[in-house]
Amino acid sequence: MTHCMLNAYLEALEFELPQIKEALPWRRWIDAALESPENISYLSAASITASEKYLVQLRSTVLLIAMLTN
Repeated sequence: MTHCMLNAYLEALEFELPQIKEALPWRRWIDAALESPENISYLSAASITASEKYLVQLRSTVLLIAMLTN
């Protein structure tokens, strides 16, 4: 399962993450605002996003993934 957040605004925006009962925690796959090579990771190495919200920097894109447990 993927969740894409796009921010075309002039300031950073905080997005609420969907709560999925039958999935593992959200993991950051891509965050275009981060410096390379941290801006994209292998799916298996994507870092866990422990918060219920994610701050997307101005004019940036973030892709999160969550693996279903079933």
